[in-house]
Amino acid sequence: MAESVSIQFSITVRTLGRIANQLGYVTPQFRCPPPSAQFQRSVRRNKDDLSISIVIRGRPWLAVLADIVEGFVIANAKSGQDSEIRNILWDTIGCNDLQKTDFSFQDTPAISSAA
Repeated sequence: MAESVSIQFSITVRTLGRIANQLGYVTPQFRCPPPSAQFQRSVRRNKDDLSISIVIRGRPWLAVLADIVEGFVIANAKSGQDSEIRNILWDTIGCNDLQKTDFSFQDTPAISSAA
């Protein structure tokens, strides 16, 4: 049974967050969609909070994954280990088959022909 893109998004964020936390990295909050329709991704930083908003519908899944990984990189910018966290998260994505999509976008109605 195909999962929705929203469910896959939350599974991916939880999986990557668990790995990041185990290794001592910060996990930002992820939301969708961004407050402005102008952007595919937005970052909002408060005193102790970082929120990454990402457009997930109507985009290639690998682009969404790249935005999630970059959200973790932004959240951990002070550590100076950008390439390390990128490698860890992309390895996690590959090892857990998170790059594969078993959902299809149902945003447009199916086209049928009249006989």
